[in-house]
Amino acid sequence: MKASPDCIPYALNQVLATARLVTEDEWIHRKVLMRALADLAEDNDLEKTASEIIFACLDIAYKSLGVKDPYENEKARITKAVGALLPGFTEKIKKSKDKNYAALLLAMAGSEIGAEVNDRHKIEKTVNNVLDIDPAIDNREDLLRQLKRADKVVYILNNAGESLCDKLFIEEISRKSKVTVVVRNSPILNDVTIDDAKNIGLFDIENVTVIEPGFPMLGILLEKSSSELKQVFEDADVIISKGQANYETLFADDLNIYFLFSARSKDICKNLDVAQGAQVILKQSANSKSGNASSVSGRIKIKN
Repeated sequence: MKASPDCIPYALNQVLATARLVTEDEWIHRKVLMRALADLAEDNDLEKTASEIIFACLDIAYKSLGVKDPYENEKARITKAVGALLPGFTEKIKKSKDKNYAALLLAMAGSEIGAEVNDRHKIEKTVNNVLDIDPAIDNREDLLRQLKRADKVVYILNNAGESLCDKLFIEEISRKSKVTVVVRNSPILNDVTIDDAKNIGLFDIENVTVIEPGFPMLGILLEKSSSELKQVFEDADVIISKGQANYETLFADDLNIYFLFSARSKDICKNLDVAQGAQVILKQSANSKSGNASSVSGRIKIKN
């Protein structure tokens, strides 16, 4: 999904926010911003996704600031806050007649957990509010049907905090299916890395494997990903993808994939004809590039 001009100021705002996490020195803030601007000015590729542009700017920021993971403390804080609520979330699933359905709803509600939701009470209120709202695009029944007969499932994670809600859904799926969880190759924003996955116990779940895409990126660019990831995608019966960045970069035909995210980007909202902040459970299809949510089945075909 090609980026619009609105992506440029957004990317620079992300750079500034990252710099401010590391230092209060405004001279450094300006220096990092100017380096990102210079890189943007030299890039003539107008076909890039928003995720690619944002990643390129943040990569410059990380290197300029000399910090591997500026969001490490933020991720730890939000993970701790959500972790305190897990027993209650787990109880909701246990009491449900359809545990996969309940876990899916919690995974979707987790999409609303952002860095600005900064304590357990706000998180609990946010999750409960989302549980009462139907998604603007709602292919959950189709997803649940496919999960019942799926042997191999791929689950692409998005943010820390949110990933604890995803863990509950992954646990339910893994009771009958093999699940490959995909995380980021290296720290970027508050997205989940291999270390984050270990910290929340994903490696301890039976029938679950955690892998990286083989290339540092925001989202998943299959042409740059490892042969391992491509094979995992090709073998999958169902792919579940969390977050807008993964939607932007995996927005392609011939993927039996479900996108679960909160639509915040104006471009995505326009493309899908939904309001900003709307919840989306979208089945990928041959017609999805026009915003159509109709479904298509079958194995994934990927060129190596």
